Amino acid sequence: MLLVGGTGVYAAVMAEDARAVQRDRQAATVAAAALSDSLARTTTALSGVGGIASDGTVTPAEFRHFAADVIGASALTTLAHVVIVRDGERDAFEARVGRPIIERNAEGRFVPAGRRAQYAVVLDVEPVNDTTRPVLGFDTYSDAVRSAAAYEAATTRRFVLSAPTRLAPSGRPGYFLTQPIFTRADSSGTLVGFVSTGLLAENLVDAAHRRLPAGTRVGVSDGSLVIADAPAGGATTTVTVAGRRWSVTADDPTPTDRTLPAVILVATLLLAVLLGILWVREGRFERTRAAFATRAAEESRRAERLAGVARGLAEARHLDAVVAVIEEHVPPLVGADSADIGLLLGDRHLSMLGTSTGDLDAQLVSRYRRVALNAHLPTTAAVRQRDMVFVDDLLAYQADEPEILSDVRASGFRSAAAVPLRDDTGAVFGVLSLLWREPREFDSGTAAVLRTVGEMCGQTLDRARDAEGRHEFVAALQRRLLPAPPGLRRLAIAARYRPATHAIGMGGDWYQFLPRADGSLVVVVGDVVGHGVEAVAAMTQMQHVISAAVHTGVPTEQIVGHLEAALGGADGSYGTAQLLQVDLARDRVGYVSAGHPYALLRTPDGTVSTLDGAQYGLLGGLRMDTPMAYARFPVGSTLLAYTDGLIERRDQAITDSIATLAADFAEVSCDDVEGCVDEIMRRAAADGAESAVNDDVAVVLLRRTG
Repeated sequence: MLLVGGTGVYAAVMAEDARAVQRDRQAATVAAAALSDSLARTTTALSGVGGIASDGTVTPAEFRHFAADVIGASALTTLAHVVIVRDGERDAFEARVGRPIIERNAEGRFVPAGRRAQYAVVLDVEPVNDTTRPVLGFDTYSDAVRSAAAYEAATTRRFVLSAPTRLAPSGRPGYFLTQPIFTRADSSGTLVGFVSTGLLAENLVDAAHRRLPAGTRVGVSDGSLVIADAPAGGATTTVTVAGRRWSVTADDPTPTDRTLPAVILVATLLLAVLLGILWVREGRFERTRAAFATRAAEESRRAERLAGVARGLAEARHLDAVVAVIEEHVPPLVGADSADIGLLLGDRHLSMLGTSTGDLDAQLVSRYRRVALNAHLPTTAAVRQRDMVFVDDLLAYQADEPEILSDVRASGFRSAAAVPLRDDTGAVFGVLSLLWREPREFDSGTAAVLRTVGEMCGQTLDRARDAEGRHEFVAALQRRLLPAPPGLRRLAIAARYRPATHAIGMGGDWYQFLPRADGSLVVVVGDVVGHGVEAVAAMTQMQHVISAAVHTGVPTEQIVGHLEAALGGADGSYGTAQLLQVDLARDRVGYVSAGHPYALLRTPDGTVSTLDGAQYGLLGGLRMDTPMAYARFPVGSTLLAYTDGLIERRDQAITDSIATLAADFAEVSCDDVEGCVDEIMRRAAADGAESAVNDDVAVVLLRRTG
């Protein structure tokens, strides 16, 4: 007993020390995420600058409005508008703006700039004050660091974070941020200037401190530049943002708790005395044997449950079966209340696949179905760190994330564990997630069981993705990535997704439903060119851009332009999209199409018309002006939107295929939208049985009922 007690004390001490190390690791991870998030918000805010230069010029009013939005949405406090001036235009430019083009001399004073082929001149700053006013007219090409950043930004057509330098007038370390302004996002666009600013390195450290417990010591270095001295202890991690690689060290100040080892020691001594007394009493062997029998029975039950999980996973041949086994059999194994699995989409998003939500709010669950990989969650942390993550107290873990903390409270879950899933090469492709409604401490036994379950899940999912079962796996995954239609009082909605008949990988067909503040509903049906993870990643990015535009109040006719500004084909992503705005208050539907097949509108008298106005080219060729067209949408009307897989035929012109679909649409009864959409898809498949193009199909049907 003393040996067991001593071992327990030692294990408790080691566990507390391990927790201290884990806290340091989590603190370093949080600090690194804070640096990344701070610059990510800045990058996102600056990326919209292309939207104000589509006509080749940026007016002072446009710049001030854009700068106010950027400063309000990021950690930046100032922003400068820099224009390109050729030497031959210098005299006219100086006369027009009423000030000379200047540069700094060796003593740091502003003097007229020397002659050069062209200049990158600060035309406007926001806000204008005694600190920013002196830089008006400054030629950024005269500064080596700023010039290098500007040329890189112009060449790559992307946001650039400069090499570390000393910022004037304080001389403190920092960086220059440069975002090029092109008239178009594709290779034909003309460079018309930059937006630029300085960022103090210490502000990045302050962002990390704001997310960490008071007293946490943080050290940050960028190569040879030490931004903040590293603490003597703690853990170190690295983070790369905008081409800069930072080393982040954090030391959590929480003292190591030795209460548990002391309790174990006292309890061991007391138990040893008690066992000594019991040893001389009759029945001591029965009691000891019963205790061992109980423990053996518990271990046996756990082993039996683990065997049940293994049998279930061994029999699972497709994604839905794997998810069902996880949801049903894994929680009882470790006393959890919920289990789920998630798969990586590209290198930026994680999609959770479970369908069992219990008594949770559906909207709360939907917010975490697809999350950015840099989000501060146990699941994403396990994928990034390629190791198991245990969270004893979710409320403490999310204390610095107010929105997520509110959702944690609403869910009722208090502890979590996340186990990375690996394929046969050892690469992480997903995560196993478990949740408990009570705070708990995780022991080595639980960790060993979860590690075993994670290995089995990884092997099963890897098997399910093999060629023999790939089509069914892809179909199930694609369905889980698409939202369920919303339940609306005066609008009945049905949606379907059908994958291609051959196992060619996940497609980029999608649909989404986005309510506006004015009571209208934006419906999007889109198709990204290609298949596989790249197509799904591009689809996900487009969904997020459109959702963000709707939620921030961007007019529907400008959403295609925002999508182009964010994508622009720069990453090789091309596709089509049909945007519909159903406005029941005005009895109309507005629409705009980017290279997408015509939507069909059936009026109450049975007449079917094609919505062939507001047609524009494929996504991937930049355009900012996409006015909408409108059609009447009275009670009893039905609207059909679809991707080209529903109508494309090898031996038939696309216009003839749409006409055939319109004829079928006119004949089908749509009183029941679910039966209507199924019948339309059945007829389309029958019409093209011999000549159909093998492609995915996404269909949305909307019927106005009141």
